Amino acid sequence: MKFFAMMVEGGLLSVGGWTQTSYCTDIKMQSAKFLNVLGYTQRAEALVKMPTDIAAVAPCWGIDNVNGKFQLLDAITTILYPSSVNFSYIANLTGTQTLLIAAPTLYEFLLREVPMINYNDLTAISQFAVIRG
Repeated sequence: MKFFAMMVEGGLLSVGGWTQTSYCTDIKMQSAKFLNVLGYTQRAEALVKMPTDIAAVAPCWGIDNVNGKFQLLDAITTILYPSSVNFSYIANLTGTQTLLIAAPTLYEFLLREVPMINYNDLTAISQFAVIRG
């Protein structure tokens, strides 16, 4: 109910981690159907346009090297390979490194297009320690 109230009544976009993108999108679509049944067509149309499918907030674990390609080290990897996380490294991330970890997701969220920079580029310019190889 809180996401329904935030999105429908408050007009607030609910974005978060990789699981939230799924259930907030489901809530959005079901809420739009409900609003249409009640005759709130304009509100339903505005709700459907909310980009709930983008993960915008997630733990910044670091950068991971998988088959020669760098990518964001995600929560699933940390569950499957707990030794891949160096928590002392996470505690020492600088503000610039944290912002650069979020840059591709933030770019996609704001502009709704594929980022022009990838984690291979970010690893080179930000001095990230690659977690595993």
